[in-house]
Amino acid sequence: MEKWREGFSFVAVLGMLMSIVIQSRVRALPLKEYFSGAVHARTPKPLDEKTRVFAIFASLTLIVFGLFFLAMTIQAHIWEGEKIFRSILAVYLSILSGLRSLVK
Repeated sequence: MEKWREGFSFVAVLGMLMSIVIQSRVRALPLKEYFSGAVHARTPKPLDEKTRVFAIFASLTLIVFGLFFLAMTIQAHIWEGEKIFRSILAVYLSILSGLRSLVK
């Protein structure tokens, strides 16, 4: 389970970074200005076709990874007695960043 946890934690961090990049592309902001608080001041712009397809594919992949890791975590908890709380953050971040990117 440790190998899976490390891999899915890496996927969750990549998902958060992908979500930030997509948000900055939607708002037409450079990444430097994304953290300055100006992200909500600008109105969203439509994405081009390539970026939209990438965002949808990446978001759905993150959601599926999160649900799969949730199932693996529950299975390890039931059969091996592992603690759920060690893995729940990676599940939460993966699903949250996937849904956040999909909605925007």
